Amino acid sequence: MKKTALFICIIAFIATTSLYSDKAPERNIKFMTSPDGLANEEVTSYNWSKNENALKYYNSALEAFKLNQLDEAIENYEKAIAEDPRFVEAYDNLGRVFRQKGMSDSAIYYYNKSLEIFPKGVFANQNKAVVYLYDEDYEMALKTYKHLTDVLPESPEGYYGLAQVYLQTSEYDKGLTAIDKAIELYKGLASPLLADAYLTKALIYSDMKDGENLKKYLVLAKDNGANLSPEMKQIIATMDRSTEGNETEKIIASIKHYLEISPTESNKEEIKRVGSYVLKWIIDSPDVTVLVDTRFVPEGCGECLLAFMFSWTKYSLENDAKDNPEDACYAAVKATTGYYLKNKEILGEKQKYEDLVELEMSGKLRDTIISILNEIKK
Repeated sequence: MKKTALFICIIAFIATTSLYSDKAPERNIKFMTSPDGLANEEVTSYNWSKNENALKYYNSALEAFKLNQLDEAIENYEKAIAEDPRFVEAYDNLGRVFRQKGMSDSAIYYYNKSLEIFPKGVFANQNKAVVYLYDEDYEMALKTYKHLTDVLPESPEGYYGLAQVYLQTSEYDKGLTAIDKAIELYKGLASPLLADAYLTKALIYSDMKDGENLKKYLVLAKDNGANLSPEMKQIIATMDRSTEGNETEKIIASIKHYLEISPTESNKEEIKRVGSYVLKWIIDSPDVTVLVDTRFVPEGCGECLLAFMFSWTKYSLENDAKDNPEDACYAAVKATTGYYLKNKEILGEKQKYEDLVELEMSGKLRDTIISILNEIKK
């Protein structure tokens, strides 16, 4: 499929945006540090330390990290671990500090130490995978996320991570399967991270050059609380305008098709299909208003009525005649009389149209239409 300018813009945006950028805030995954609802083993393991000195060093490390004093944070986390060698959260956060320093091997080492104590640790499993993803070691990232889905199938994070990796490796079908599972689990948890999952699904569809689904999931991400970037908002706005333009072109083409179809019995289903589609669009449209009067359309001729309404609509769309009903009505009457004359043998003679043809031939049709419209407006 040939790339459009819109998709080139989207792909350029994705290329410069990382969901795991160090410049971006950490995803605030609440159930990582709030084990409510997990099995007893997880609750016990994520139960902090009962050692007061370990907790004192841990809190000092947190403060140092907030101030970007990374070496001081490392020193205090190590002291916390020395006081309590089974302090899972201290190992996890120590891995995070080394990840911040760009020291992948050290980060992996401490995540593994955490997992020796608590193999089902969501935080260590996920962030270990993130380190591999940073380093573009997709094989190990996949292995780690799959392990997370095995040990904690009720957690969406493993499936979310798998989708991220599959996005990077262009395995889109697998990515969609994984993110759909994450979305299902996030919904069950009523998690605010559902917005992130919808955004990831949008990015997958962007890579697949599927504009319709790209817009759909960007909108869902926004509706669920995602703070979309200006570029993403522009994508939605641009695609809205593109969709509106395509729909207008489709309506005009459908009207032309309707006016070309002879109203025979054999064309009955086709006339019904096209007519229903265009009529529904006119009823729902806030921009097109058709004024109907029996002096324009004879009673008892449904095909003639639709031909008049559709011709009015076509003229309005092609000429922006929202505030100029006289021209739209004149064009519609002329088009409908043409439709009548072409299909006269099928429709039967309609005196109303014979009179309108005579008015046109005498040059009085437009003035007559204006007079009738003025009466209607009163």
